[in-house]
Amino acid sequence: MDIVYRFDPYAPIDLKRPRNNKEALKLLVDGNARFAKTVAHLQNIAAGDHTQPPMVIPINPVQLGIPIVKGLEQMHSPFALVLGCADARVPIERIMDCSQ
Repeated sequence: MDIVYRFDPYAPIDLKRPRNNKEALKLLVDGNARFAKTVAHLQNIAAGDHTQPPMVIPINPVQLGIPIVKGLEQMHSPFALVLGCADARVPIERIMDCSQ
């Protein structure tokens, strides 16, 4: 099973900032759908479906918490509050696929 996180230093970094509550909800729902697709892909492979292609996940430094400019602190720009469980095994940022 291959999961590849690919970073392209020349790809533009798109910081998704919703303009209103409907856009914020759409970002969270779409991100959760991407996460569910990833989980289903991994479950299919674990169940013996070896016809699945390798999964490539594009990622940028902001998603990893790495400052874009040397010496610049990581910027925080929350747009939603999600109530989760204290013993959650997966961070909300991963479940909603939006770690900006």
